[in-house]
Amino acid sequence: MKNLRKKQKKEKVSNSHKSKKRFILPIFLILIIIGSLGYIGYGKHQNKVEDKELEFFNIGAQYGAEALLLKVFNEAITCSPLPINNGSMEISLIAVECLNIPEQ
Repeated sequence: MKNLRKKQKKEKVSNSHKSKKRFILPIFLILIIIGSLGYIGYGKHQNKVEDKELEFFNIGAQYGAEALLLKVFNEAITCSPLPINNGSMEISLIAVECLNIPEQ
């Protein structure tokens, strides 16, 4: 009788342990799926943010190039030299139309 009770008790503990495993495994898998989706979503969000920043950078670069050309053309019209330097070298640009070249 004693052995039968021990055996029944072991079976209850064993069944309880199996039911806990069955309960923990789906929760663990759900957490892994949620974590994976969060990681993927965060990566997609970062890509969109970087694309937006790159778009603003390109707009700024385009505006800067247009502003520079406008300044060069405005200076060329006045026939005054336009100094340009890159830090180590400096040259002056002037429109060819402003040069007095004698005709031959």
